[in-house]
Amino acid sequence: MNALFSDEPILELPKKSVFLAGPTSRDNNFNTSWRKEALAMFEKAGFNGTVCIPEFSNMRTFTEEDWDKQVKWEWTLLDNADCILFWVPRDMNGMPGLTTNLEFGTYLAERPDNVILAYPTWASHTEWMTIRYRMKTGREPFLDLEDAVHAAITMCNRRN
Repeated sequence: MNALFSDEPILELPKKSVFLAGPTSRDNNFNTSWRKEALAMFEKAGFNGTVCIPEFSNMRTFTEEDWDKQVKWEWTLLDNADCILFWVPRDMNGMPGLTTNLEFGTYLAERPDNVILAYPTWASHTEWMTIRYRMKTGREPFLDLEDAVHAAITMCNRRN
């Protein structure tokens, strides 16, 4: 398995890739991120593709100069990933996921067969996402991150 972080260049588009979309803490600390747990689940499951992580690989602070590079990195990989896994642990006081809403709507409209929606049962304001996801895909969202990871692996394996 390969992990590609947003502070690393995209040397070539990865084959068999999952983009981990969803809210990111403003401190950009991968060690406390939900994505660290997801990455461990991909590894444990024996995934042999690339997991695209829109966070820095180190503890560096996100600066104003990082925005353009970050957005271009994300769009390039979102546009080309075999699977976009949206995990939405939405907490309006800490991780509202406002950019996640935009990305989810865009990619659900453009690439519904590549999108997986998942969120914990306690996540707030997921009703609209759930209704749109059901309407566009005919599938139910996952309520468990590990189940969503396995679905993402299955999706990638079907495409490659």
